[in-house]
Amino acid sequence: MIDLGDLPPQITSLDRDRLLRAANNEDTLAAARAAFEREWLLEKLGNFGWNISRTAESVGLARESLSRKLKSLRIDVDTERAERG
Repeated sequence: MIDLGDLPPQITSLDRDRLLRAANNEDTLAAARAAFEREWLLEKLGNFGWNISRTAESVGLARESLSRKLKSLRIDVDTERAERG
């Protein structure tokens, strides 16, 4: 079994330009932060096979806290998984 840590950084690193573009398209700090958080969490979820528990552990949140954050950012894991693969 290949783990995320076995992959080279080119595959596992976040697309920083995409994250910054998402944040820069917003007018307020709160909106920029939400845009950045949304993209960052989507990237993390994808890295962990859309598994909320593993993603929560990776980002240092309790599973319930991550679930609330996803809801507040209007992220539906099932929909995103289907769209992004």
